Amino acid sequence: MADGFDDEEMTPELRLQGARDWAESVQARFAERYSGLLARETNAAPLHIRDDHLRKMRDAVEGAGGEMMGEFDAMLTRPASAKVGEYDEPRTRELIQQIVDQVSETMALAALEPGGRKLLVSSVPSGLVNAFCCANTWDDEYHHVFVDSELFIFCASLAKIVATCFTRGVVKDGAIVFEDRRIVSNAKAPDIARRIEDMFAAMVFLGTVRASEPWIPEAGALTLYIPLNVAMERFVIAHELSHLMLGHLETASESVGVRDDAFGDTEATIFSHEAEFEADAAGAVLATETAVRLGYSNALTSVAPYIFLKGIEVVDACQSLHKRETGGIDSTHPSSKDRLHSIRAVMDRHMSRKDPDGNLPIVLQRIDQLFYWIRQQAVAGIVKRSAIGMTPREREDLRLFERDNPPSILGLRVDPGRIEAVGDEMSNRISR
Repeated sequence: MADGFDDEEMTPELRLQGARDWAESVQARFAERYSGLLARETNAAPLHIRDDHLRKMRDAVEGAGGEMMGEFDAMLTRPASAKVGEYDEPRTRELIQQIVDQVSETMALAALEPGGRKLLVSSVPSGLVNAFCCANTWDDEYHHVFVDSELFIFCASLAKIVATCFTRGVVKDGAIVFEDRRIVSNAKAPDIARRIEDMFAAMVFLGTVRASEPWIPEAGALTLYIPLNVAMERFVIAHELSHLMLGHLETASESVGVRDDAFGDTEATIFSHEAEFEADAAGAVLATETAVRLGYSNALTSVAPYIFLKGIEVVDACQSLHKRETGGIDSTHPSSKDRLHSIRAVMDRHMSRKDPDGNLPIVLQRIDQLFYWIRQQAVAGIVKRSAIGMTPREREDLRLFERDNPPSILGLRVDPGRIEAVGDEMSNRISR
């Protein structure tokens, strides 16, 4: 127990309340910084799980004869839990907890430990496509996973675009024909091009993907959109749980701090780049195997981690047009390009075991080709808006700074063999 509290004087209820109070203090710092940059909407639940939007989605899927109706019904009938703090978003927290439970069960079946402490999940108003895990500095009995609903909206928006491109005119007898070149050309269709421009321009110029226009995909895309969206969300949560499972909280360096001018310099746990690659590898296997266990796996959900990181790469490309470099040696995460290279190797090694039809190479090729054009459309939208005088919304990112010696935490000497070994170990244990 931190701050000199006597364990014997603390009931479980008081410890839990203290841990939640600590989490709210983290939320409050983010909210204070964020509120000066962007006013949040009154109804802050992610767009794709707001009841009215979800109900329309459910009706559209039912009309198309789609699956996963139980998933919709559970969301619609589940009562919203109460806020546990001023800055909490109950719907976001519920979704995080649901995915944590799913991934944790997959881990338990493989006798994998999630870190040894009690886990709490919280939404966080950071205004960024962001998630992180950390130890509770008030009570070491707890650790936390924080996720901004901005990240879930990003996953939903990206999944709609990808699902439409992979289904419009290219489904035969209920199956996607991955050899069909229309998958790529769909990204250049006027309506999809507009959605791509709107999504990434909202992130750059308005500071939030929430500002993009909500839309419901056509009926043929909905049954792919739903599992693909959830699969990307699972990867994000599985990545954070993997940090805990791999012991990264216990081995993280304290030789760097986090600089944020909005609330000054503060100490924080920052993982090495090597740890981030390891969490990607383990998280990708956990996420894909969870989808298999739940019966929601297909050729695209199995590579959802790769699709998610391709989307982040497009964000990076758009931000860099205004000299906002992301990733690299002074960032809290490796560059999206490096993460993509690493996760591609994991996909090749793990998913090839479960690809009797040999579709994986052509699926990955189509994803690469598709995202080339998604990137082209997104960048063109940024350039076009910049030309008429639009300027990016002010934005503050967490940056690293050195305390004493050059920090080893940046993991500049990443061992690819170690990353592959983590992925292989996860594959072997889960596949037993």
